[in-house]
Amino acid sequence: MVSVDKGGSGRVFISYRRQETAWPARQLHDVLAAELGADRIFKDVDDIEPGDDFVEQIQSAVGSCQVLLALIGPQWLTVTDARGGRRIDDPADFVRLEVETALSRDDVRVIPILVDHAKMPTAEELPPGLAALTRRQAVEINPVSFDTHRLLRVLNETLNAAAGKPAVPRIGDGEAVQPAVVPPALPPVESPVEAVTIDVPPSAPAMPRGDRAGARRRTLMVGVGLLSFVLLLAIGVTGWYFLRTPSQPSATDDQNLPSAASSPPSISSAPSGSPSQTSAAVSPTGSNILAHRGGDEKFPLQTFESLTSAADDGFAVETDVRWTSDNHAVIIHDEAATQGLRCDRPYRVSETTWKDLTKHCRSFTKNGKSYPPTTYANLMEGLAAYKSWVYVEVKVDQNAAQNKEFIDVIRSNGLSDRTVVTSAEPARLAQIKKLAPDLPRMLFISEKVPASQLADQGLWAVAVKSDIASKDYITQLKKAGLIVIVWTVNEEQAWAKARSAGADKVLTDKPSAYAAWLSKQ
Repeated sequence: MVSVDKGGSGRVFISYRRQETAWPARQLHDVLAAELGADRIFKDVDDIEPGDDFVEQIQSAVGSCQVLLALIGPQWLTVTDARGGRRIDDPADFVRLEVETALSRDDVRVIPILVDHAKMPTAEELPPGLAALTRRQAVEINPVSFDTHRLLRVLNETLNAAAGKPAVPRIGDGEAVQPAVVPPALPPVESPVEAVTIDVPPSAPAMPRGDRAGARRRTLMVGVGLLSFVLLLAIGVTGWYFLRTPSQPSATDDQNLPSAASSPPSISSAPSGSPSQTSAAVSPTGSNILAHRGGDEKFPLQTFESLTSAADDGFAVETDVRWTSDNHAVIIHDEAATQGLRCDRPYRVSETTWKDLTKHCRSFTKNGKSYPPTTYANLMEGLAAYKSWVYVEVKVDQNAAQNKEFIDVIRSNGLSDRTVVTSAEPARLAQIKKLAPDLPRMLFISEKVPASQLADQGLWAVAVKSDIASKDYITQLKKAGLIVIVWTVNEEQAWAKARSAGADKVLTDKPSAYAAWLSKQ
C-alpha cells in the first residue's frame, strides 16, 4: 500500500458535472483531502468572482495541478444546454475547458474516472481538443470490485515527483493490501482503453431520478470504497469489522425519539389543512409514508444508503442532526452514538471529532457489510436528486451559527420547498421559525398536549407517539389545522390502528412493507 507525502506540493484537480457526478466528486474530494491534505485537492471553481475571466481562472487552477481526475458518468457526453445542444461541444463549457486545458499541458496527468459503468468516449464523439482523452488509461468505479492501490500509487508517484520527492511506501512496503469487502478485480470494459476497476458496495446517488439504478450505486461507490481504504491506511490493518445488527430505536428518552414515517406514493398526501403561518407553497405534499431514519429493509438505519434508497423508492425520509466537537453537522441519532452504530469504544458525539467518528464507528448488516456515518451536508446534497420530502430532526440546542448553517444547507441544495424541520423541543423549532419562517415545522410529542396549544405554536404538523394516537385525539389535532403523523409503527396491527384513527402519515422502519400492506386494504 502506498500513500502520498502530505508535505508534498503537488495538487489534484477533480473535474465533474454537477448534474451527474456531484456526489462521487464530493466523496472523492473528502477522502483524498483526508489522505493528501485539503490544500492539495481542487474540486470546484465556485470562488470565481463576478467580472473575472472564467477561462483564465480555470486555466490557472488546472495549471497549478499535477493530476486532473475527470469524472465521466453515463451522460457525460449527452448532457445538453438550454438550447438543446451538447454541453461538451460548447467551447465555454467548464468541464470541456478543464479537461482540454489539462490535456494541452505536458505537466498535468489526466486520469479518466468512469462512474457507474460509463464507457470511454471515442475520439469521433469528442471535440478535437478532447480527443487525446481516449488514449488515457481509465479507472472504473463500479459495484463489482474495489482496488484503490493502483490509483493511490499513481497519485503518489505523480505528486511526489512534482515535489521532488520519492514515492512514500506505507504498510507492507508497496504491497497492495486487499480491500475491506472483496478482492480487487480487473474485469474487461468496453472502452478504447483498458480500465482499472475500482470495486465498491452498492450505494445511493445524487443523480436525477430518471437514472435511479445507476444513481443509487454512485453515491457511495467512491465514498465507501475509498473511505474503507483510508480507514485501513490509518489503522494499518485489514478486516476491521464488528458483526452486529443495527439497534432499533427505543423511545425511552429524548435522545431516542423516533423521527418519521411514510406511506405509499399512490396515496394522496395533500394536507387536510395548513396553519396560517405556513404558506401553501411550502406545505409538504410528498409521500404519506415516512421512512424512519431511512428504514432498515435494505440498509442499516441512518446511513446515507438507507436514506437515499428510501427517497429513490418514493418515500419521504426522516433523519436526525447532531454536531461534533469540531462543529460538523452529522447524521447520528443519539448522543452516545449507539443507535445503529457500532464503535470500537464509547463515544459522545458532541465530545468527538468528525474524523474520529468516521474512523471508529460503523453501521453493520447481519452479513458484516459496513457503512460509515455521513454528514448532514452530504446527505442533503444526495437527497436533492430526488423529489421526496425530507424531515430533519434537530436533536440538540444549536447556536446561531449552527442554525444558520443548518438552514443554508437546505436552501443551497434547493430543498426549501420540501423540507420539514422537526424536533421534540418547541424552543428549537421557535428558533428555526425566526430564521426561516417559510420552512414547515413539526413537533414530536409522547404525551397528549392540548390541540389548541400546539396550533398556537404555528406548527405544520405533530408527530404523535403511537400509544397516545387515539382516534379522538387525532381528530382534535386535525380540527386545529395540524397534520398528524404517528410514530414509530412497524407491524400490521400498529398500521391498522394508526390508519383507523385517522393519521395523515406514519413513520416506520418498514416503508416498503407498509406500502405493500396498505395496497391490500
